[in-house]
Amino acid sequence: MKTFVTALLLVFVTGCNSQSMQGGERSGGGGSDLFSFSKENVGAIRVIGYNVEGGYKSEASVDTVVENMTTIGYADIWALSEVTVSWEDELLDAVGDEFTAISTNGAIDTTDTLMLLIDTGKFRLLSTDELLGLKIHRYSRPPLVATLEDLSSGKIFQIMVNHLERGNEEGRHTQAKKLNAYASGVSLPIIAMGDYNFDWDLNPGSDYRDAGYDYMTKNGVFSWVKPVNMIKTSCSPGYNSILDFAFVTSDVGEAASDILLRDAEYCEDDESKPDHRPVELLFSL
Repeated sequence: MKTFVTALLLVFVTGCNSQSMQGGERSGGGGSDLFSFSKENVGAIRVIGYNVEGGYKSEASVDTVVENMTTIGYADIWALSEVTVSWEDELLDAVGDEFTAISTNGAIDTTDTLMLLIDTGKFRLLSTDELLGLKIHRYSRPPLVATLEDLSSGKIFQIMVNHLERGNEEGRHTQAKKLNAYASGVSLPIIAMGDYNFDWDLNPGSDYRDAGYDYMTKNGVFSWVKPVNMIKTSCSPGYNSILDFAFVTSDVGEAASDILLRDAEYCEDDESKPDHRPVELLFSL
């Protein structure tokens, strides 16, 4: 049985939780402070969001995905999108004996499946849900949500994985508005990982981002935990933007984020690699 080695101490300067923004302005609020985490820190929770490019028209192999996950190291929760559902056993073998998998209901191998891998040695799974009200059409990917109790603290929170519409701008904006409305009605802390297709432009002098970002963060309901390294998360040569995000609600404690597998060689596609980079979130409750 393959297991992950314990992650080394991670020291990040947290890009503060971005506040809701109006018009074309980027957030300037919040400040920053040192935030150090390792697996041994009491209360430290590490989540990895990763579009693994499986499912419909799969562009990656499970062996490559497992290799990348092993390189990343231990995480308490993996929030995966575009998973080929038959990969589940191999993914569980990779992450360890105490993990359980939750995936999209009724998924088949040609479905862009959402999946959560959760360490049940650290969390009690209280409930799962798919937010079917966010489906725009029959092929939409409804958010997958798990409500967890942290066994070390007794605190309860929700972990969510999303994959919003790409080619359907209106649909994506509707989904972002509904995510904001959903979180507004939930009293628990929410961690929302995924491929949001909000195209945060990284070109110098640009302040462009998709309006879905503003719908998602309206009224400060969600905040983006900005990565330490602001680099593109998609390997597509046509875009220099961040598509994959880590959002938290205001009742989440300290948080820090980064984009992983940053070397240029990662994007040298041999038709077996995901073309998205994983996003790491470290947080406390």
